[in-house]
Amino acid sequence: MKKIISLSLTIIITACLGTCTSEKATPDYNKFPDDIGKIVITKCATPGCHTNASKDAAAGLSMESWEKLFEGGRAGACIIPYRSDYSTMFHYINTFPDLGITASPTMPYNKGNLTKEEVTLIKNWIDAGAPNREGFIKFSDNPERKKFYVANAACKEVTVFDQETLLPMRYINVDNTGALGRVHNIKISPDGQYWYIIAMGGSFLKKYRTSDDSFVGEAILGSADWNTITISNDGQKAYVVNFSPVPKGDVAEVDLNTFVVIHHFGFNNPHGSCLKPAGDTLYITGQSSSTLWKIPVSDFTAYSVINLYTTPPPSALNSHEVLFSPDGKKYFVTCQSTTNPEVRVFKTGTDQLLATIPVGAQ
Repeated sequence: MKKIISLSLTIIITACLGTCTSEKATPDYNKFPDDIGKIVITKCATPGCHTNASKDAAAGLSMESWEKLFEGGRAGACIIPYRSDYSTMFHYINTFPDLGITASPTMPYNKGNLTKEEVTLIKNWIDAGAPNREGFIKFSDNPERKKFYVANAACKEVTVFDQETLLPMRYINVDNTGALGRVHNIKISPDGQYWYIIAMGGSFLKKYRTSDDSFVGEAILGSADWNTITISNDGQKAYVVNFSPVPKGDVAEVDLNTFVVIHHFGFNNPHGSCLKPAGDTLYITGQSSSTLWKIPVSDFTAYSVINLYTTPPPSALNSHEVLFSPDGKKYFVTCQSTTNPEVRVFKTGTDQLLATIPVGAQ
């Protein structure tokens, strides 16, 4: 009996020792891949720095876990999946200009710099999507996620923001040829399935999916100062406005399925655009005037000119944008007059001026 008890205890102790040894041999890097976690947990998420307890003194950023890292800090997100060039975590640990942007103060703060091998490892991890140890990439789990888009004119990128957290999720390069110009206006299709972008000085109207922000196709408009887009209610056509004086200023009607330009129709310095809620009439502002154009989409030649005043103003109102109220009973026109910038409110059915709202000097 004693031998049996002794043997049993030996087996139990051996099993426990084996389990403990196994657990000890697999460090817990809090959802980071092992090679990344070894750097982050031991050199960044250290006492007094990027931990839950001390993050308030470290830009509000905790790096104790993969999830915490993606919560960002007071300056917003520090990791943008697939884009180390827009990830501030990479900028601050990088001391090697040949790898990309460097920023100061260098992190880890007041400690030894990361080696080139470590920096390269983190850069490559970010450019591969910065996945967790299971391979999951942040923000990839919900194609119906509510988001919004911001066009960055200087760098020809579109930033995709998560509506819930207000954190940037992705940066989409929309001009890999250098021919697009300054990205300027983005519009979402009425069904929410696609987004479109144009550029001042560019030649294209580009189409992307909202589910994964992948490129769908493009229409060649010709090089011009394309400023605004309006999408038809059925999502089949776009009306794209070229803000230029005659004879170059025009509105291009584009088939969004075939990417064929149906026609161009000339106007003088057109800018803002919006469809009447019924979808049958396009309103276009005249940037250098005190008028707008009402255009039946079935026949552009049948347009009419609407004066935005009852008494002629001493100088042009410079109508810039136009937008309808949700019920469609009113429309609003922003006027960029250098002396009296204002919003003018009109009755849809009669184009009667209802109110003038001063908005202060520029």
